[in-house]
Order: sequence, then structure tokens, then C-alpha cells
Amino acid sequence: MSVTNKHGASKPLHPTAAAILEAAIAQMDASGEASIRIAQVLEESGAVRGSLYHHFGGRENLVKQAVVERYIRSVTADFATFAVQLGAVQTAEEFIAAMDAELYRLGNPEAQVLRRRRISALGSAASRPDILAEIGRIQNTFVELAYEVLVSLQDRGLVRKDLDAKPLSIWLLGLLLSRFLSDINPDGDTEDAWASYTRSAVFHVLGVSEQ
Repeated sequence: MSVTNKHGASKPLHPTAAAILEAAIAQMDASGEASIRIAQVLEESGAVRGSLYHHFGGRENLVKQAVVERYIRSVTADFATFAVQLGAVQTAEEFIAAMDAELYRLGNPEAQVLRRRRISALGSAASRPDILAEIGRIQNTFVELAYEVLVSLQDRGLVRKDLDAKPLSIWLLGLLLSRFLSDINPDGDTEDAWASYTRSAVFHVLGVSEQ
């Protein structure tokens, strides 16, 4: 396991620190941030209390790193794969097929779990400026990746060239979180409608025509 430093570079965690962090994330996944108990973390990681304080300084910093790591995992899962797929398309038909496949994937249970974790991480960070700033910095790396993909699509004539790709990237990534409201809707299945409306909006903005 690795973490990113303030300069955006990845640095490997000491095996003991990685085990502690993994145990904290597992507790958080199971029952939320408040459920993290140091004694249980130490038991499950096989570490001693001194190691926790050596690597993390205390419970609060451990929780902070667990929140950030959960957010990273919720975003990175399949994101790079989709970027590679878009980088390989050459025709409008291939682009439309790739987008449709991604919209379908976003409705599966695994994607729902990842969205829930992302929302949970953002909720934890909302009143903690240091965590929010770290998540924002990390999120920007995904904005940059989306930006590169969009510029490449523009260069291939698959997306309107007059669009500003950076704010467009932020808007598109924001749409992914919006599906959470569909995930928790108690009044019936709205996911097909979300995918249909989102598809129409995205294709309209990008200037993609199916005719």
C-alpha cells in the first residue's frame, strides 16, 4: 500500500503502517468512522500500540488517512480502465458504445458501494478542512486525467473542440456522484431514467450525434 504526499507523489507505507491502516479501513467499511476502535485495529493488524503512534501519531490522524484512502479507492476503481478505453476509440460509434457501457456499469452494485464510500468520505471531510483539502488535491489528479482524455477526444474530432476541457472534466466527474440520489431513492427504480437523462445531457454538451 502507498499514500500520496503533499507534492502528489506516491510513497510506500511501512508494512506495519499498511496493516494498521487496512484494519482501520475495514472497520470503517463495516460500520462507519465512529466504529474505529484502536484495540480492535491493533488486534486485527497484529501491531502494538507504539507502532500506531509511531506511524500515525494517534487515532485522529489514522482516521484522517483512512478517510482519504477510502476516497482514493472509491475513485480509482475502474476509472483508469475507462480512460484507457476512451483513449482507444477512433469512431463516433465506438465512443458512443464505450459511454453506454460505462453508464450501464455505473448502475451495478459494486459501483453503488463505491459511490456510497465516496459520499461517506466527503461527509467526514466536510467539517475538517485538512481532510477536505487533501481529498480536493487528490481529486484534482483525476480531473487532470479526465482532461487529458477529453483533449485527446477533441483532437480526434469526437468531441466539440470549442469546449473548455478542464471545467468540463469537473462537471462530468460531478455527474458520477449525482447518481447516489438515484441509488437511495425509495420510490422505485429511477436508475434507467438517470442513465437516459445523463446520456442525453452528456452527448448534447459534447456535440455527439448518433445520426
